Amino acid sequence: MVDAARRRVVARWAVEGNDVPPQRLAGEGLWFISSARGSLFRADPEQQRLVAVARNPVPVECRCLAAAPDGLLGTDTYDCGFAFTFDPRSGRHQDHGRVWLDDHRCNHGPAAFAGSAGRTLLANHGEATPTLWATDCLTNRHWRVGGPAVQLVRFTDGTVW
Repeated sequence: MVDAARRRVVARWAVEGNDVPPQRLAGEGLWFISSARGSLFRADPEQQRLVAVARNPVPVECRCLAAAPDGLLGTDTYDCGFAFTFDPRSGRHQDHGRVWLDDHRCNHGPAAFAGSAGRTLLANHGEATPTLWATDCLTNRHWRVGGPAVQLVRFTDGTVW
């Protein structure tokens, strides 16, 4: 909560995850929704935090798919620009965050896991200015690699061409 006239933060609440900022829903109670993926939050005033109570498990269309040597699957989503991985053995998925906030749509293209451990996901992002991005699936960091890729090939040593 911000006091705009005095230019200061009055209270700061914590929010789980790395969703876009939730907006308060009209009506009774303190309910909030994040429109990017459809996460529903309830306010916990005692803890000064928003707690996720429901999330859309299949948020948006995926336009690329990569498979790591150990079987981990990776994808980037179209409408929100988030990177996700899925482990078919455990059934567990992990959200690695929004890749590029300013032009976040993922255009069609390839994806590949890079590195000896296969934990860096490469995929195109951006419709207005498409570029190739890397996501470190351990630290959830993202960085631009270069121009958009038409094809990506992973070699056995972990390099991607």
